[in-house]
Amino acid sequence: MAKKTKQQQVKAAISSGNKLTQSEVRNLQNAGISMNQILTVAAKNNATIGQNAQQVYNIDQNKKGVISYTPPAYAEPPKPGSGWAITGSQAVQSRSHNGGVSTGQTPTYTYMAPTTVKVTQAPTPAPAPAAAPAPATPATENWSDSIDAGTQAMIDALNQSILDNQANQQLYMGMMSDMMSQMAAVQQPQQVATPYAVTTSTNAPAQGAQMTQAIAPRKKNLNTSLAITPLETATAGTGLNIPV
Repeated sequence: MAKKTKQQQVKAAISSGNKLTQSEVRNLQNAGISMNQILTVAAKNNATIGQNAQQVYNIDQNKKGVISYTPPAYAEPPKPGSGWAITGSQAVQSRSHNGGVSTGQTPTYTYMAPTTVKVTQAPTPAPAPAAAPAPATPATENWSDSIDAGTQAMIDALNQSILDNQANQQLYMGMMSDMMSQMAAVQQPQQVATPYAVTTSTNAPAQGAQMTQAIAPRKKNLNTSLAITPLETATAGTGLNIPV
């Protein structure tokens, strides 16, 4: 948690102009933050190290912004895996307790890990207005009209076919009904009474009445003889003359 707080302090120091000056580096070290931690945060955020800070604290930053530094012999070196790599060495003089001066080689570290690239997001452009549909050309209009006309003609033909089928169905049902009626009449014949004429002295016979002939009166047989003989002339005194 303390490490995170120190990183926040360094970020706050470089937030103004994204630059670390000599006084800001000194204040951060007085707050207990090591040079290793200060430069790590600065390198990750592409901060610029002021010229005075570079000379006082033995820091180098090239034109591309890559940071290198040679810590004092007594300082804590960067931890492995923190993004720093040894890229050289420098001769550093140090004084002993008895006042002598000694010279030694101290490694130079360069931050090699990827840095954060600040990208300013451009404002989202307003959507372009939708293009108006291209006006229909005469050829397109004619083609569209022909398609519509053909479709409508097909629909009209289907509707007319439906009407014709309905009419044929009604005609067929009528014919079937008539045929059934005729068959019923043949199976059950009706007995029509024929009128007979009644002849009176005042009324004429009915129209269509069957006329009957008068029965002719039967003549009497004047031969009353029981004998099988030729017919004789009926004269007085011959044979039996018995009136009937």
